[in-house]
Amino acid sequence: MEPIRETERELVGAYLRDSDNAAFRETLVDTLDVLTPAAFSDEIAGELFGIVRALTKERNELPTLPAIIDGARSNPVLKALEIHAIIAEWMEAGATTSATVEADRERIKEESERRALAYQLSRGLDELKDPAKNPTAVFQSVVHAVEQEQDKG
Repeated sequence: MEPIRETERELVGAYLRDSDNAAFRETLVDTLDVLTPAAFSDEIAGELFGIVRALTKERNELPTLPAIIDGARSNPVLKALEIHAIIAEWMEAGATTSATVEADRERIKEESERRALAYQLSRGLDELKDPAKNPTAVFQSVVHAVEQEQDKG
């Protein structure tokens, strides 16, 4: 498994296991404001994070494990999976300190930014292969797209 996927699962595992832990609560809530489900490269981790994020915004508190499981059962991506087995495994691997949660959060954010930049650069390279495209215009378009991605970060 890719290291970033392990990091994503570790972060989500902390929500699954420790959302009622007072020592974690502030860091976990702060992370919901920093990351979006799209920041995750692992689709399952992104979907579970999205459920936690939506339930937190809806209820103004971190959701309980049963609420997350209910959300997973109605999620189009997760409902066909053995979600209980996934959750049990991820709870075991979950981050165990606020410092780990913060480090995971920053790593996921950085990797998401790298993927976004790589996508923009790849798109620019594809456009350069088209002889009808003006190379200067393509370059300016790519630079603009990269700047926009950096502004998001």
